[in-house]
Amino acid sequence: MPARCSTEHGLLFLAGAFGLALVRFALPYLWDAVMAATPAGGPSLSLHTVWIPISGLVVDGGIAVLGLIGFTLLWRCRWELGPENAAWSGLTQLALLVAVVAYAAYTLAGVFLGFVPGAAFLAPWRSLLLFVGALFVGAALYWTLSHLPATGVAPAAAVAFALGVAGSALLLVGTPGLRRGEALGVHGAGLGLSLASSILWLVLCVWGSQRLRERTAPSPSPGTVHGG
Repeated sequence: MPARCSTEHGLLFLAGAFGLALVRFALPYLWDAVMAATPAGGPSLSLHTVWIPISGLVVDGGIAVLGLIGFTLLWRCRWELGPENAAWSGLTQLALLVAVVAYAAYTLAGVFLGFVPGAAFLAPWRSLLLFVGALFVGAALYWTLSHLPATGVAPAAAVAFALGVAGSALLLVGTPGLRRGEALGVHGAGLGLSLASSILWLVLCVWGSQRLRERTAPSPSPGTVHGG
């Protein structure tokens, strides 16, 4: 029999990735607060050119690392959920591969936008890459969580997937207008739906991990229950 695996640990890594995603949502507002609290004279040039871009890249990198570890653990431990999972795990890995490529290109475009003058033309493509990454990560998460032995996870995962796709689509449509001072409502709705999706995925990953832990925990012996 293969060594004991920890599917629930993979889900917790994914929950950590979504926790960092929430930090990523809040990061621009945190930097706004920092700049508002800066003494007279305005924020230094290094804040705009170094620290703000680097902070976003560090958080994006953390999300990618935790997400990859989580999906890797789930793939390696898929036998815990039964041999029937071979088909969907293959679809999950294919979706994850597309998402990894999209997010890698998204991060690279962010590096160019943050540090290379004249790279503004990459902004619309970066929004498209974010949409593709969200679409395929959502598909991979749905296929994974819908096979967990926890009542209600599959419908809730479908809701989280739909929220994420709708939010990413609105961000894709609204971001160009936002740069022109338009489409603030569309962009705000996209942010709200994406935030709701991330929170729901986080809750589902933690809940699924707990249900798996309960499912695989050894039952107490009668002697333990009755005191000998």
